[in-house]
Amino acid sequence: RVLGADHTDLAGPLGNLGGALADLGDADGARRACQRALDLLTRMGAGGSARGARYHGCLGEAAAVAGDLGTARVLLEQALTLSESDPAVGGRDYLRMDLAEVLLAAGATAPAGTLCQAVLESFAGDGLSEHPDLARAYGCLGRVRLAAGERAAAGRDLEQALSRFDRGGGAQRHRALTEFALA
Repeated sequence: RVLGADHTDLAGPLGNLGGALADLGDADGARRACQRALDLLTRMGAGGSARGARYHGCLGEAAAVAGDLGTARVLLEQALTLSESDPAVGGRDYLRMDLAEVLLAAGATAPAGTLCQAVLESFAGDGLSEHPDLARAYGCLGRVRLAAGERAAAGRDLEQALSRFDRGGGAQRHRALTEFALA
């Protein structure tokens, strides 16, 4: 089937593209793709809903890649709030991780650690305590503990992160941050 350029079914693929571009460090491309996805969803009347949370989060991730941590924080907090309005809509743990990374980069280690711990508990509660995507949560928590001077606990968390990265979890930039923290 052929979709027109303004078809709302394009929101999902545009959001995926935005996330991939953010992972590649292309903040402007990520912002454009995520904004287009959100615009399409907004036209449907769902931009401010739990469904729209993903695209607000995508814009937050693009802002973080651009180094605008204040905007990233606002967008990710907004995305998390929107996502919590409908428990059936998934992705909250990934939004929590994105927000934790922004908070950590901004020096807000305590709230970052709280979010990382919440992600670990959520995955464990779902029976996913060995999931490779937990690499980011362990890496973030390890860096939080390192900042707090808790070297032994940080080392354990960072080793957990690296073992999950080795199983295919997380983006390369998160692995690099983890390896740097261990050095």
